[in-house]
Amino acid sequence: MKYEWIFFDLDNTLMDFNNAARKAFSASFVDFGLIEREGHHDIYDDANSAVWKDFENGRIDALRLRKKRFDDFFMMANIRGVDSWEFNKTYLEYLVEYSTMLE
Repeated sequence: MKYEWIFFDLDNTLMDFNNAARKAFSASFVDFGLIEREGHHDIYDDANSAVWKDFENGRIDALRLRKKRFDDFFMMANIRGVDSWEFNKTYLEYLVEYSTMLE
């Protein structure tokens, strides 16, 4: 049998996504001169999960997802004056940097 495509799920299957995401989130805070408070990552997880549901249900596209997840987080965390596009860009760069494979 010849396979035309093989798909791999990276997030927490091949790659330790949760660890990379937490480190990327914290490093992005430092880069933007923000103070990360206890619970910020949990607020982000809630905002991000809701936005991904919107994406999966076709209510938003991938480009909007990248901005909205941080727009919503900053609003929920009462953080003002941060450019969500730039924060997302920094976050994704750190996400790649902190990615490690699972054994």
